[in-house]
Amino acid sequence: MFLILGDLALDVIPEPVPARDAIERLALGDDATMRSGLSFVPGGSAMLFAESIEAHHPGESLIVAALGPDPAARILQAAMTAAGMATTGLEHIGEGTTKVVLLASFPDCGRLMLYPGSHTGDLLSTAFATRLLTTVDPASVRCLWLSGYCLTDRDAPRYEATRRICAWCHSNGVPVVLDLVPHDFADRVGDLAEVERRLGPLTGVIGEYTTFTELGFTPGWTDGTRGALASVAAAVSAERGFAVVQHRENASVYLQSAARAGVHLRTATYPIPVAGTRGLGDHMSVDALGWMGLATARRRATAGDPACRP
Repeated sequence: MFLILGDLALDVIPEPVPARDAIERLALGDDATMRSGLSFVPGGSAMLFAESIEAHHPGESLIVAALGPDPAARILQAAMTAAGMATTGLEHIGEGTTKVVLLASFPDCGRLMLYPGSHTGDLLSTAFATRLLTTVDPASVRCLWLSGYCLTDRDAPRYEATRRICAWCHSNGVPVVLDLVPHDFADRVGDLAEVERRLGPLTGVIGEYTTFTELGFTPGWTDGTRGALASVAAAVSAERGFAVVQHRENASVYLQSAARAGVHLRTATYPIPVAGTRGLGDHMSVDALGWMGLATARRRATAGDPACRP
């Protein structure tokens, strides 16, 4: 089983994908009007990663998140049930609003994401997390996948719930893997050393190349983009179990470089779907967990396991 700690959100996605020239019109101060349907799709960092896990390991994801008393929450829970995902990790909050995100991907370009400043996901309680953990067999947990969105507000209840879950993982030998989001992680969360002082050692870190460089990890090799990614992955992994660095090389290809204990292991390429990059990073991350041995065996991790060494 994979413990997944992150956001659940209802994504509002224009279909078909907006025309690229809309960006140029907006940049000139003009309105951009086009025909497009809207799809309401279950999303958020926790849901997208869980979907990728379920594609390889059906019934193996346990999302830990809070939902509000609104239609978005009901849609999300119904979608999880329909997909065969456990819903026992959902805390239902009687106030606030479940996260709703507008997500538009532009052809051969980036994405526009509009999201709320606060939502019920931040209200996940330590009491709920503690009760939930009493029902979980540590021997069945392959790893904790921790979204960096859980760390953006230290005053929110979810921050303390996150610390409680990480402490449980460390005391039971469960690997803790950090998904280095949002991309402005350095500004909104801090550096990795600060994260580890508050949460304990990280088994691994997965994130975008630019996010790592903003955290102070600079490439030591100069043989092009792939060499830079490999260099940063090796540098990050030298301080913890493993690191995976991902980067959009061009309009059609994403790169992923993986390293463990300071040694570069591989660089892989992934084609970017026509529909855009939504969920691609999570698919790539699940592949990386397999390479690191965290998605291949149903067993309890121990301090002596190479994948668990900080």
